[in-house]
Amino acid sequence: MYPAVPPPSAHVHENAAWARYLLAVNSPRAAQAMRDREMERRRRRPRPRDSDHWKLTDTLARTALELSRPPAENWMPPADEEEEVDARTAALARARTRARMERATRAAEGPRGGGRPRP
Repeated sequence: MYPAVPPPSAHVHENAAWARYLLAVNSPRAAQAMRDREMERRRRRPRPRDSDHWKLTDTLARTALELSRPPAENWMPPADEEEEVDARTAALARARTRARMERATRAAEGPRGGGRPRP
């Protein structure tokens, strides 16, 4: 049914199914545990969606948003190292100027000869 080695571009779920299959073939105890777990999952009923469910969902979403934000120390420059901040600002200004110049030259070298755009 499944090959001995999963295809290299297989999806995560396909790889997991392949691993479960190999485990079930090689271990009868694992196969029985998988069957028991599947039966337990089918027997379980979904919980009713009441106000507590949505409150919990909102709490989980807020927590995930708070955890995904980088802490202030990671992105704010240190206040006492002004020289480093000035060097970063100058480097950023140079990079912006270089990017602006490159965009201008690319716009001037168009497929129809380039030049200034007509007003």
